Amino acid sequence: MNSKTKAAVLKYGEEICLAAYDRHENNWEGANTVGLYFGLTTNQADAAINAGRELHGIAAFDAALTKLLARYNEIDLGEFK
Repeated sequence: MNSKTKAAVLKYGEEICLAAYDRHENNWEGANTVGLYFGLTTNQADAAINAGRELHGIAAFDAALTKLLARYNEIDLGEFK
């Protein structure tokens, strides 16, 4: 996680950052509209959206890795020993 993401998460919280990204990505709202919704300035909302984007990417990677590891654990490796 980069330093700007860490700073935004500390300032606005992980939930706000993810929600700001969700509104931006799914409702096509710009930083100004997202800021009005959350009571942030446009620059603050932009930082929250960017942090949410990175958090979303990390969560997606974690989910994919968890799924991959679950599949790996289902494989019987006994025949290769």
